[in-house]
Amino acid sequence: MKLDFSQFENHLSKVLSNLEEKYIREPSKLIKAAVILPLLEGPKGAEILLTRRTNQVKSHRGQVSFPGGTVSPQDRGVTDTALRETEEEIGVERSRIKVLGSLPPLSTVSTGYFVYPTIAVLLPPFNFKRNEREVREIFTVPLDFVLDEQNWRLGPVETEDGTFTSFYFRYQGYLVWGMTARLLRKFREILIESDFVS
Repeated sequence: MKLDFSQFENHLSKVLSNLEEKYIREPSKLIKAAVILPLLEGPKGAEILLTRRTNQVKSHRGQVSFPGGTVSPQDRGVTDTALRETEEEIGVERSRIKVLGSLPPLSTVSTGYFVYPTIAVLLPPFNFKRNEREVREIFTVPLDFVLDEQNWRLGPVETEDGTFTSFYFRYQGYLVWGMTARLLRKFREILIESDFVS
């Protein structure tokens, strides 16, 4: 079913609340982190915000990612981490972030992170202010593009750290792969299974 943005937001909130919560033991050797998958209403419908990291950060240099980072002791949970990092990286205050729910955590074996994803809607006006040390670019991808299986590939992706087999897609010169692509695939799967797309 095709929905307008407010209907989509309500539909997604219900879908996420109905996801079966499963206990997942955190691997002791992995670093606990959190990200936000930020949705916003664009001119032609729902869009997903992504960032391209700078070469000054410690990990995933130059890669496309979601706002997020390592969990700090002062954070009041993984959602708090994601909100804090989003404000630090792209300048969106937490009062302008509407949390809808979360997805099961993912691990990044190559870089050693255990990542908790939060799904949220960014509320207008959109006055992004990137952290120049961490974020090179901020851009959006239409949700319809991510949902279209024809835009996806599975194969080798060459990086400065080696060649990895990953789901990936290209959009306006950006290469989206790795954990970011895995999270988008999971998000896509949940939407399709919920009959969001007929």
